[in-house]
Amino acid sequence: MSNSKLSAKENRMILDHLNLAKALSAKFTNLPYEDRFQEACLGLMKASHSYKSDKEVSFGAYAKIVIMNQLKQYYKREKIRFWFIVQGDQFEEDRNENRILKSTCDYNYIELIEDLKKYFGDFKVKILIEIINGKTQQDCSQIFGISQSSVSRIIKRMRQTLKEELK
Repeated sequence: MSNSKLSAKENRMILDHLNLAKALSAKFTNLPYEDRFQEACLGLMKASHSYKSDKEVSFGAYAKIVIMNQLKQYYKREKIRFWFIVQGDQFEEDRNENRILKSTCDYNYIELIEDLKKYFGDFKVKILIEIINGKTQQDCSQIFGISQSSVSRIIKRMRQTLKEELK
């Protein structure tokens, strides 16, 4: 979405469908309401900006899909971020007997990234950072010049490794 202002038509669509954003944001109850509603409104803005009225789909149906995708991406980012930060004190020693993470929850994001790079390597951590920041696996495949299935396998293996380490 560009930084340009929304048109009067886009503003009207947004105002007419705020209840849709409110209802859809209520589905993700384990995240703060204000954040969920803000993400839903962002999705609604994206929908109003990209909607083509010449299509056979109503704006409400189109907006629902865009809002849900926005909320799912937000949930995914927050879930991963929360998991890495809060679970940080449960990491075990790696194969070289070096600490992967300090046993504290106030773990610095930069330190976390550096430790993950030591454990998984720069390339895999760069992919993980893009995923955390809301990129899709397809986006990552284009950024890094690999297939989407390769991105999926990398993320899956990283997840499995971390789950094993947290046991």
